[in-house]
Amino acid sequence: MTDFTVDDEGFRFDGKPVRLLSGALHYFRVHEEQWGHRLAMLAAMGLNCVETYVPWNLHEPREGELRDVGALGRFLDAVERAGLWAIVRPGPYICAEWENGGLPVWVTGRFGRRVRTRDAEFRAVVERWFRELLPQVVERQVVRGGPVILVQAENEYGSFGSDAVYLEWLAGLLRECGVTVPLFTSDGPEDHMLTGGSVPGLLATANFGSGAREGFAVLRRHQPKGPLMCMELWCGWFDHWGAEPVLRDAEEAAGALREILECGASVNIYMAHGGSNFAGWAGANRGGPLQDGEFQPTVTSYDYDAPVDEYGRATEKFHLFRKVLQEYAEGPLPALPPEPRGLAGPVRAELTLRLRFPSPDRSPRATPALWAASLVLLVLVALRWSPLMALDRSVADALHRHAVTDPGLVRVNRVLTDWVWDPWTMRALIAVAVIALWWRGAHRLALWVAATSLLASGLQQGLKAAVDRERPQWPDPVDSAQFAAFPSGHAMTAVVSCGLLLWLLRLYGAGPGLWGAALAVAVVSAVGVAVTRVYLGVHWLTDVVGGALLGAAVVALSAAGYARYAAPREGSHRW
Repeated sequence: MTDFTVDDEGFRFDGKPVRLLSGALHYFRVHEEQWGHRLAMLAAMGLNCVETYVPWNLHEPREGELRDVGALGRFLDAVERAGLWAIVRPGPYICAEWENGGLPVWVTGRFGRRVRTRDAEFRAVVERWFRELLPQVVERQVVRGGPVILVQAENEYGSFGSDAVYLEWLAGLLRECGVTVPLFTSDGPEDHMLTGGSVPGLLATANFGSGAREGFAVLRRHQPKGPLMCMELWCGWFDHWGAEPVLRDAEEAAGALREILECGASVNIYMAHGGSNFAGWAGANRGGPLQDGEFQPTVTSYDYDAPVDEYGRATEKFHLFRKVLQEYAEGPLPALPPEPRGLAGPVRAELTLRLRFPSPDRSPRATPALWAASLVLLVLVALRWSPLMALDRSVADALHRHAVTDPGLVRVNRVLTDWVWDPWTMRALIAVAVIALWWRGAHRLALWVAATSLLASGLQQGLKAAVDRERPQWPDPVDSAQFAAFPSGHAMTAVVSCGLLLWLLRLYGAGPGLWGAALAVAVVSAVGVAVTRVYLGVHWLTDVVGGALLGAAVVALSAAGYARYAAPREGSHRW
């Protein structure tokens, strides 16, 4: 059985001494289709291992809502195909210049300063997350024929705290979840950091950008025996918006790498390939010694001035690193894979607005809160403000049948009729909602609200008009004549609304089940309106029943569309 161990002398693979020549490559910062190429670049540079973090917040943005945890497993499979080993750093905190250090906002918002401590509630959510995540790692450990040889407990914890109980619990949890490969910690090469972040019995490693001999001397004060390893050799740096790019001289970086190897140590180049901070996942810093100064957001690019640049191309630093690593290789290094093809020349892109009805807005501004607000609006429109309409009908009925002349009742009836029940009031409410959504940048959602609002109100009007041909609402000639003029306009609105309904079903990729459900709702709505109005003669109940059914139809279609949009597809790389 293949085995990877740590002893007083160093790392051993199947009992033979090995040196880890690793490079950081984060699967969540590189498109899945490009993993193979980037891993081949690392192998061609002379590396035998790759390291990656795991961002908890990317995979569980909301509590219990897991998104493509299998991406880590697919990446580790790609590592194995590339002939490399893997180091996994699952956190729960990862730093990595990633949003919130990889911790979900629902965790930091709930626990505040209790995160990364022995707090029982915090540990409970970490344990639940690890039990979901770690099977991806456990199944791919080297002892099972996979590439995983090392797993990290926490991350640079000595820069944050010194809760030894928490660290020892976390190491125990990793073991309970089936991790059998060696565990390690990583911290800055300073006494207080190594004191606060190390765990007895676990390999301690150091992170730095230069001064290997000095850094390893500090590490030896805390770990007299065992392999030396720089878990993060900072060969470049990240950039902040509005600041000058941070670049590191290639010769200097190669010299720092050589110094580590001359110490007989292993190394992990951070980053070997940086990639990109997709969407809004870039992290941020605070200036000042107390981190209460200027807010410094990280840019979208995570090129990091790495040897393999953001586009996957070899840089001068790559070739200098390759020259150094060649001296420590057991044989010739692999050839470089073909360079990614870029654009042939400058490209001009014009941003235009296409007036069409696309899928629901996927902009980050189209938040669940906006979705909820739009659905509430649609329900109100679909119900046609039925409770207020019922009051209006009651007041009007009293005025009409009993010749009530009380000024207060007359005034209430006029307000309800002229403002609440007036179609222009409905249209104004919809217009305000659409303008607000558009102003917030949710253009597609604004169009969607407008379209589905018309659908809800138009269908109901059309159905009511159809049955009201048989039973006019009011017995007097004037009201009957006025109402008799309504059906033609309502029928046209109903036709347009039915077209929008068909568009919604097609947009959401509806299968036979959803089509059938929509048809059933339409039939039940029509029957409900007919029964309550024509046969029972209960006018206000017609609006409540018909409006509720149509409102339910719109909400159901909206929820189905949103679920289809939000659910991650198996095998997809959504970030």
